[in-house]
Amino acid sequence: MLYHHYHRKSDVNLTQAFILCEVVDESTNTDKHNFILHSQRELCTYWSGSLRPGIYYIIPFSTSFWHRHEQTEELNGFTLVIHSSVQIEGLLGNEKSTFLADSLIAYVMKSCEKPQEFDNTTFYTTPKNQKLTIMVIENLSTTYHLNVDVDMSESRNIRHSRNSFVTHDCIPPQHRQIICITEWIMQPGQSGRQSFKYSRQLVKNQSESIPPVRDTTDDIHTLRPI
Repeated sequence: MLYHHYHRKSDVNLTQAFILCEVVDESTNTDKHNFILHSQRELCTYWSGSLRPGIYYIIPFSTSFWHRHEQTEELNGFTLVIHSSVQIEGLLGNEKSTFLADSLIAYVMKSCEKPQEFDNTTFYTTPKNQKLTIMVIENLSTTYHLNVDVDMSESRNIRHSRNSFVTHDCIPPQHRQIICITEWIMQPGQSGRQSFKYSRQLVKNQSESIPPVRDTTDDIHTLRPI
């Protein structure tokens, strides 16, 4: 059960999410990995089920807090409650955002219902049952960069992790990238709409991302090698 502190007082427009990842040997086929992404727009988000014996990471996150000016410790805090029928041991880790990015990419690639495949390009999105949308694009070329332009300017009442409805990215050979994460903003008496169109082109020269993606491991949109 995940409960963000800030939500207890005033903010009802909050999508809370966590991803649960099983730790396995790197040589194991990805299809055998166990990934669970759960997102919800409620007072808290929760998941119940059975997990086989093993080691798991649970990573809480919420893009509802991004691009706000009032960044406080209270705003960024959360409470995580775990009830288990067997004894478990928990440790608090301090990983970089690439750990979350890699986990989300792996989940989206595994769960995407209809990946769109073109010349050395694969486009993945989260299943429709999720309360947020994650777009991942993969450049399988070994020689060319991939220019990707995504336009969501006709969408209404959604929050965009890049804080812009029009983005441009250039993905190097043999790399993947989370292009964006979007979530609904529920406004009383207003309808929401999410639509997008995108174009792609293999090019020889690299260009800068718009909006910029920080060239560090602190940005969830940073490029990830295949």
